[in-house]
Amino acid sequence: MTLTTEQLSAVETTKEFRALLKYMRAIAKAEPESAKEKCELESGLWQYASQKTIKAIVEHIDALEFAVAANREAQPVAWEMRYWNSGHNMWGDWERITAELHAEMSVQHATDNDYEFRVLCTAQPVRTVPDGGE
Repeated sequence: MTLTTEQLSAVETTKEFRALLKYMRAIAKAEPESAKEKCELESGLWQYASQKTIKAIVEHIDALEFAVAANREAQPVAWEMRYWNSGHNMWGDWERITAELHAEMSVQHATDNDYEFRVLCTAQPVRTVPDGGE
């Protein structure tokens, strides 16, 4: 499961996501003694996601929590924009712009499909594992 910075920013701020993550952490740690108990644990999740999605998140719960935390630490370092060249029927190259110009133009062209903007952030920290460790 790979989430972009924008997706993580949008997702991590919702109460539903935090509740889902907490609930799924409990399920991942729980050792249900019967199929009935397992169904009861998972029944609260159906309001949030499909069984396939739930399974994928439970399997990657640690990585997801780490990615959300790392995303909070990422700092913007550059701003870029590109525009649609209707004469050539293609997108132009990404151009570096200032933070002020990005703030101004992204609002000005918020409903316009002819411009795209992106913010480049510092790299997320990487978990290191000692040689031979897990």
